[in-house]
Amino acid sequence: MNPDQIGFSWAINPYSGWGIYGYNIVRYLCLHTRITPVVLEECTFNFADPLETELVSYRTETSLADDPDALERFRYSNRALPFPVLHARGNFLKPQFAGNSLGVLGRQNHALTFIENSAISPREVEIYNEFTSVIAGSTWNGTLLREAGVQNVSVNVQGIDPAIFHPAPKRELFKNRFIIFSGGKMEFRKGQDIVLEAVRVFAQRHPETLLLNVWGNNWPSSRSYQQFVHSPYFEAPPPPDETGKLQLMKWFEAFGLGRQNIFAFPKYAHFKTPYLMREADVALFANRCEGGTNLVAMEAMACGIPTIISRNTGHLDIIHEGACLPLHSQSQITIPDPDFDSAGWGESSVEEILENLEFVYQNRSAAAEIGQAGALKMRELSWDIQAARLLDLIGCNGRQ
Repeated sequence: MNPDQIGFSWAINPYSGWGIYGYNIVRYLCLHTRITPVVLEECTFNFADPLETELVSYRTETSLADDPDALERFRYSNRALPFPVLHARGNFLKPQFAGNSLGVLGRQNHALTFIENSAISPREVEIYNEFTSVIAGSTWNGTLLREAGVQNVSVNVQGIDPAIFHPAPKRELFKNRFIIFSGGKMEFRKGQDIVLEAVRVFAQRHPETLLLNVWGNNWPSSRSYQQFVHSPYFEAPPPPDETGKLQLMKWFEAFGLGRQNIFAFPKYAHFKTPYLMREADVALFANRCEGGTNLVAMEAMACGIPTIISRNTGHLDIIHEGACLPLHSQSQITIPDPDFDSAGWGESSVEEILENLEFVYQNRSAAAEIGQAGALKMRELSWDIQAARLLDLIGCNGRQ
């Protein structure tokens, strides 16, 4: 039987990948099903235009998020909410962007999980197996979970909104420049140090090179940021400033890059990023690991940008022949941390990146064809398609 409601136990906002993921499921429920999304945490719907925001807000139930005391009686108790609840889980099965809803369960409980740590403990397996189902964000994650002994695992990747992320003309804001776009949270697994080393060398060959990036991290003291100590390109990452904020300019200075070759943003409104991406001649993602498919890379491909992408982990789900420029050379990475296993991670070759950048630089028409093929592939992974599949996997389609 289809439920009338589905609960979301993480914050829905534009400030994280989880927030964007949650919004697009909520959006699908509101516009295409009879099911009412019930958000149990902070809910901020400034993702899109006012019309869409109004329509989605009207159908979304937020009373439990607005009144934390109402949730208190369900926390760590035998009382369950009378509808299914989706739970966001990351490395070590840690709840993501949850506070008031910690310990709150539903009639059925489904774990949506994106992990980068290949070590899954027996205790984690036990907890995973208490969920009605476990939905992994990539084929790689699904394999890790099944091999560890997690049952009832399905794979469902993220999506893109083709109404927003699609090929369109450039605004030509950077005339006579060769624009490289890169985006993602600044952390070791995202490989920004690899990108900067490649851009440093490429800019020496082609001084008109400009790196256009959106690299931010609100938690530069986190484990994922501190893992940059394992980078082969410097001894230690630039520390946070005295207020605890990421120092992006220090990063560029460490690679001898100045404002003549960098245009950087620590954050950018999600629904406006297509305008940024479409200024680029090429997109570059030398990520060492992705538990999911890398939403920013998918969106760049959806915009028709020829995309250079590392052939490892979750990226494997969006690499298709002739639709991107894969980085085949992926050497194994070892992180000396007893609690963290980087098996499956890959270190991309700077030389291979340079070869691909040079190919795009010298062959604009051929590169454009690759970009168009990538855009067509990403249309097959629209949010509407992926959200509908997710609901089918948890037995709750509720289509109108």
